[in-house]
Amino acid sequence: MLLLEAALNIPKPVKALLLILTLWLPLYMIGFIVMIVCRAMPTNFDTLLLVHALTMLVSVVLLVFYVVHLFRTDHVPRDQKALWGVALFLGSAIAMLIYWFVHVWPDARPSSPDTQARPGSGL
Repeated sequence: MLLLEAALNIPKPVKALLLILTLWLPLYMIGFIVMIVCRAMPTNFDTLLLVHALTMLVSVVLLVFYVVHLFRTDHVPRDQKALWGVALFLGSAIAMLIYWFVHVWPDARPSSPDTQARPGSGL
C-alpha cells in the first residue's frame, strides 16, 4: 500500500528517472531495428540477449507503474481512465511517453472543480 501512495507523490528526480527509463524503450526499439536492417549484429550474442531481456523487464515494470498511477491518481479524469488504460497496454512505449508528459511530470492537481475553493464561498 505504501508503494501505491508513493506513486502519487513522486519527487522530481524520480520523475526524471522515469522519463529516462521510458525514453529507453523507443530508443532501444529503433536501435534494434537499425541493427537488423543494417545487418550489424554484435559478435557477442549473450550481451545482446541480456540487454534485450533487461529492456523487456523495464517495459513490464513501467507498464505496471503507469497503470497503478493511472487508477490511483485524481489527476486523470474518471471518464478518461479506461481510455488511458487501453492506450498504455496497446500503445506501450509511445503511450507511456505521452502519459508521462501529460500526467506524471506536472504536479498533482485535482481533476474536479468541486475540490477547488470558489471565490466568495468563504473557504
